[in-house]
Amino acid sequence: MMEQLKRFLRNALAQAAEVLNAERERLPLWLPVFIGTGAGMYYALPQEPLLWVFLLSLAVLGVLLLLLTERPVLRAFVLCLFVTLMGFSAAVLQAQNRDSPMLEKRVGLGIVAGTVVEADTLPNNKGWRVVLSDVVLEKRAPEKTPEKVRLQIYKKAFDDDILPGMRISVLAIVNPPPLPVMPGAFDFRRQMYFDRLGGTGYALGPVALEQNAVKNGWSLFWEKLRGKVRRNITAVFPEKPVTASLVSALLAGEREGISEETWDNIRAAGLSHLLAISGLHIGLVAGLLFFALRAVLALSERLTLYWPIKKISAAFALVGSIVYLCLVGAPVSAQRAVMMTGVVLVAVMLDRMGLTMRLAALAAAVILLLTPDALLNAGFQMSFSAVVCLIAFYEALSEKWKSWYQQASVMHRSALYFFGTILTTVIASLATAPFSLFHFHRVAGLVSLFANILAVPLTAFLVMPAGIAALILMPLGLHYWPLQLTGVGVEMIYDISRDIGEGGEALIHAPSWPLAALLLIVAGGLWLCLWQSRLRLCGVALIAGGILWAVYDAPRLQPDIYISGRGDLTGLRLEDGRLALSSLRREKFTAGQWQRHAGLRPPPLAWPEEGETGENLQCDWLHCHWQKYGKVIIIVRNPLAFLTICDEASALPDILIAPQDAVPRICRAGTVIDRFDLWRGGGHSVFLKDGNVRVKTVVQQGGMRLWSPERFERKNGKDRKNGAERIR
Repeated sequence: MMEQLKRFLRNALAQAAEVLNAERERLPLWLPVFIGTGAGMYYALPQEPLLWVFLLSLAVLGVLLLLLTERPVLRAFVLCLFVTLMGFSAAVLQAQNRDSPMLEKRVGLGIVAGTVVEADTLPNNKGWRVVLSDVVLEKRAPEKTPEKVRLQIYKKAFDDDILPGMRISVLAIVNPPPLPVMPGAFDFRRQMYFDRLGGTGYALGPVALEQNAVKNGWSLFWEKLRGKVRRNITAVFPEKPVTASLVSALLAGEREGISEETWDNIRAAGLSHLLAISGLHIGLVAGLLFFALRAVLALSERLTLYWPIKKISAAFALVGSIVYLCLVGAPVSAQRAVMMTGVVLVAVMLDRMGLTMRLAALAAAVILLLTPDALLNAGFQMSFSAVVCLIAFYEALSEKWKSWYQQASVMHRSALYFFGTILTTVIASLATAPFSLFHFHRVAGLVSLFANILAVPLTAFLVMPAGIAALILMPLGLHYWPLQLTGVGVEMIYDISRDIGEGGEALIHAPSWPLAALLLIVAGGLWLCLWQSRLRLCGVALIAGGILWAVYDAPRLQPDIYISGRGDLTGLRLEDGRLALSSLRREKFTAGQWQRHAGLRPPPLAWPEEGETGENLQCDWLHCHWQKYGKVIIIVRNPLAFLTICDEASALPDILIAPQDAVPRICRAGTVIDRFDLWRGGGHSVFLKDGNVRVKTVVQQGGMRLWSPERFERKNGKDRKNGAERIR
């Protein structure tokens, strides 16, 4: 028996070595995958790990890599573990280096002072959303003051523009970073932790500018330049706020000024990628600068004969791409694009060839090692998924495409261009659809295909060339007419999105689904794109399995009862799938997120003030009574309701919810949720299926991490007291 097992293992290792040898040129492409796996493992942990354990493990694995030079399969396995631990350790180090105080409760009304490091214009020029550093909060100790806070300041609070570098003070209220609106929802507090933002709030008085307070610095230089570009764009389109906001998004990365109505049209038409600075924009910037400068230099016979104008143009295009990256705020998708474009341009300067899939892998590895939290960013995920899928598709089709193009006439080449646009749109849409459905619970429909066929050529041949010309001529004051051309193209694109998107009606909505299903789809997509042999077809089975898993599990993930962490809003999912809310005026953002997670489009219903609805929901001024799946639920509206509820012990409900009150000890139902439970556990979701009552909380889902509120952290089974050290 042992001999047969040994023979089987030897044969398996031999076959694995044969497969790895056949795909040896593609093996480096998997390194960023394992780095991302390690980083993802860190973010999925329920509590902080011990860093020294993993650093020691890295050292041991490094020694094993040196010793296993004659065992390639085992060495490859150890290398995978080593790279995975590298990603994990990078994530731990970044999280611990980001440690900065975060507010635990509301601060104010009080004076907030700080240096403006970001100043984004609100839609319709209603004011600014500013980020302050070097913050001073009135009546709060410096060691407990966040490094940065974000404030919303309305236009009337300051007569002039608020610019980066200003030192301002204002009467404001600052709230702690928000928790997820429900278990499994996006964790804003985690994102703000990595951005070093310790609170958000709004101004309630005039802004005071401190004397001699304007500061300079590298990041502030770009913020000031971005603000100047935005103001120039606004001055050119004073009567067209939509056009100005869209042009500012493309040329300065200022997307805050775009109204929600505009976003709905653009998303529904599948054109939001045109406003997310990514490979399309960086490629156009680099290509335009490269070919424009080369064409100008080629006008001189002496320069053409005696100077390497191709290499000079490549260097100029590289510098221009980096400048554009800094100007638009360096989003992750643009960082990836600049890295890939930069390697290609450097290859041109060195007379080498650029390998596209390896460029994508290199860019992903660098970003994940330097900023591991980018892995959690939907923009990072969608950007790399689109690029990898497009590269893999055109790698497989490149030879045939070249032969078609070389043999085609001018008319046929035009047809090939439009056919390529359609293929690119379809592939990119399919690649990003899982992430869009998982994070945003909606995706553009088939109409996006037609919108992209019209909008992408406009962006490539009119909007971006005129926009880049405007940026180059702006220091000379000659930007008016190039910006007008950019505005014409942008208005045409917006008209397309408005006509095709139908105000968001063309969007396909879907309920939340398991993370494991998404990971299975991602694994299948990577398997399909990174391998070249027939082994890659196994990825199709993984993708199909992930889709089936998502479809099967999505209905089971929808709660029957939603309770916000503040206790101001409670929602019930009725038998017909609609959402009924305790209030349509309170916590509108939370209500919208509940709707989106449930995959619902129609507006929610409101509980009756008095009387009964057709959904077994009966309310009065004391409480609401609801039945579902044979369970009796009572939601307390007034604490006087306890006098009647607790008086009849035999009639206690299966679930008793008192979001604003503390339930008396003598009034214990099967499941009780009161305001202390919400304070300790955050938002609650209650599931009633299968005859059982299951309760999930934000704390259970998020664990006790560096970005968790201190009141959530426990030690030896008891709540930590104020001043206790955080888990490390």
